[in-house]
Amino acid sequence: MPLIRPMCLEDLTEITYWEPILFGLSAWSREDYEQEMTENPFSHYFIAEVDGRIAGYLGVYLAYEHAEILTLATIPDYQRQGIARSLLHHAFDLARQAGCQVMSLEVRQSNQRAIALYQSEGFARVAVRKNYYADHEHADLMIKEMRENG
Repeated sequence: MPLIRPMCLEDLTEITYWEPILFGLSAWSREDYEQEMTENPFSHYFIAEVDGRIAGYLGVYLAYEHAEILTLATIPDYQRQGIARSLLHHAFDLARQAGCQVMSLEVRQSNQRAIALYQSEGFARVAVRKNYYADHEHADLMIKEMRENG
């Protein structure tokens, strides 16, 4: 079980190293993260640590009745170990505490492992965002109704 803690600006050197590896042309820059972390009161970022090392990270937007997963990533050495699921559960807890009724996310249609994870956690595909990513790949828009115990 990873330790989940708030992301701090000092984490961005490592995070922005992994971004292009994990997200290609859609990678966020250091400036993107800095702006979100310091200027957007609705955005919240977290790190999953295993043995003191960054194993994954999460960005979630919480506003009124809506939560949105902005980014969810697992460092390659830690994939298939439940890191993303732990971060997702952390997002669910935050959303419930904030009174959110629904959570959404976009996911690459080619990312079948992520889609399977999201479906197993109660997300349903509700629409396609055509040419959503910088490389023009489509994204599935997925929604989860937030319930007290689900």
